[in-house]
Amino acid sequence: MSVSTRRRVIAGMLGTAAVLGAWAPATATAAPAQHGSSVSVGRLVLVPTDRGYHGTLPITIVNRGQADAYPVVTLTEPVGGAFTGMLPGSACFPSADVPRRTISCTLGTAFMPGERRTVEAAFEVLTPARPYAMVATGGRVDVSVDGTTLRGGAAVSALFRPTSGSLRNPRPYVQDTVADGWVKLDAATLVQQPDGSYAGRLPVTVGYLSDTPHSTPQVELIVPEGVRVLGTDEGSCPFSWCTVPGGEFMPGERRSFDVLLTAPAEIAAGPLGDGTANLRLSYGNNEVPDRNPANNTATFAVTAVAAY
Repeated sequence: MSVSTRRRVIAGMLGTAAVLGAWAPATATAAPAQHGSSVSVGRLVLVPTDRGYHGTLPITIVNRGQADAYPVVTLTEPVGGAFTGMLPGSACFPSADVPRRTISCTLGTAFMPGERRTVEAAFEVLTPARPYAMVATGGRVDVSVDGTTLRGGAAVSALFRPTSGSLRNPRPYVQDTVADGWVKLDAATLVQQPDGSYAGRLPVTVGYLSDTPHSTPQVELIVPEGVRVLGTDEGSCPFSWCTVPGGEFMPGERRSFDVLLTAPAEIAAGPLGDGTANLRLSYGNNEVPDRNPANNTATFAVTAVAAY
């Protein structure tokens, strides 16, 4: 989901706070810190959509000092992999923690003396919507200015709005801890081109059955001698590593795409051998353990067909 799409989704969510009277706010406005600035943190309510849950956490900062201030927001996710960015856009730097990251965001332009500004941390949880409310705890937000942490740092919980029914009595949201991906391939037929070379498509299907946080999956292709991987319709495949189009997966989602293959005119038409595909699941720079590694590998046959 692009930032612009998230903005449209998020705009309809801010009215949800009115129905949460039974929920205490995450924090009240903080007492001034040494430099006079203050921070307050609102509620995070995740709303079900046709692709997981989405919501924003409002963070209001007031510069009560006499000089420009450059706040830094440090945020620990209440749900692993859920943070998608700060609105308006900011430079954010996630930690390598698994599954919950800690993200530091610089807010760009200076806060002028006396300025009050609200930014929003955007979240996306790729899990099927439920008919009952859920809650995830363990998040936190702190804001610092000039190296001083402002009073008012708050623990943050994510409340999942149900598809129907009340927000009361939410059940704990338990995120999967083990990934479950798979890959399947059809045979590839390379057809001779007018210049004598061969070209064709390798159909690939990738599926994912977990809501464990993950980065966009990749498929490593090992092709028969003489065959070369060109890329996909969406982009290149550096060193025969093809990124699955479409980003992260919802649980139960599958996607099919084609990998473009080529072979030189010098090869003889006929069976060229079998290739292998390996699905790689990761989260940041970390490999993600898979529940069933056996179906992360598949083989495919490659055949060249003479046409001239």
